[in-house]
Amino acid sequence: MDTSRQNGVNVSIKQAGSGQPVVLLHSSASSNKQWYLAFKTWTDRYHLVAPDLYGAGGTDNWTGPGGLTLAGNVALVTAVARKLGKPVHLVGHSYGGAVALQMALLYPELVLSLCVIEPVAFNILRDGTDTERGLFDQVSRLARDITQDVSQGFPEKAMKRFVDYWNGDGTWAGLDQDQRLKLARNAAMLPVDFSATLGEATSITAYAGITVPTLVLCGTNSPKPARQITRMLAETIPDARHRTIANAGHMLPLTHPAKVYAAIGEHLVMCQPPSRKRAA
Repeated sequence: MDTSRQNGVNVSIKQAGSGQPVVLLHSSASSNKQWYLAFKTWTDRYHLVAPDLYGAGGTDNWTGPGGLTLAGNVALVTAVARKLGKPVHLVGHSYGGAVALQMALLYPELVLSLCVIEPVAFNILRDGTDTERGLFDQVSRLARDITQDVSQGFPEKAMKRFVDYWNGDGTWAGLDQDQRLKLARNAAMLPVDFSATLGEATSITAYAGITVPTLVLCGTNSPKPARQITRMLAETIPDARHRTIANAGHMLPLTHPAKVYAAIGEHLVMCQPPSRKRAA
């Protein structure tokens, strides 16, 4: 694991392999360790770069003006990407997917292709149909309750809400105590991440400005807001493909890795510069 100084911030980065860079962005309450299977699968053909986002893993907490926004993490990731010297394949899951969308929109010169796995771009639900606004309100209530739990000093209660919402009721109960304690240590970042995603101002129409080839992945068993967001994005981004993973939920990169990594691998090969295409 490397620690790099980016714009005065200590950023923890896992890197391995050689070839076209693939930048991997993790979900909330996680770290770059989420991508361990990618490092087992692709280092013989790609240069994998997995930074910890603000407040995750070994990266510093946000200390900039105001609260942390998606733009704050975009700045962190773009600083990493610029040092690679060539456009990157950008892959993001959940919160990392929301960051990846903003980066592809704002810095297209840095992005060769985009893959988002259930990005939590809740902002696009806010200005949608009555049904979509209802889904936005559902997530807003979840964020309110989790924020209250954290502020009152109940990190395990907050994480239970989070885990059971995204993975189904009873998931938390099925974890052992060590797993619960490990997850609860990350609870403080949940209100921060929800604030960034729910407060993002970018409209759904703006994402039509993403011009790179895009793969949008979704599990068929995921919560309705996540599934609806993927459909809306796939219909809006001009060069987007939408794929579903049967019987998978929101944590599909971990629960259904073979299918998820096969889909991403196929996408990466399709999007390689012509002289670099090779079998995945």
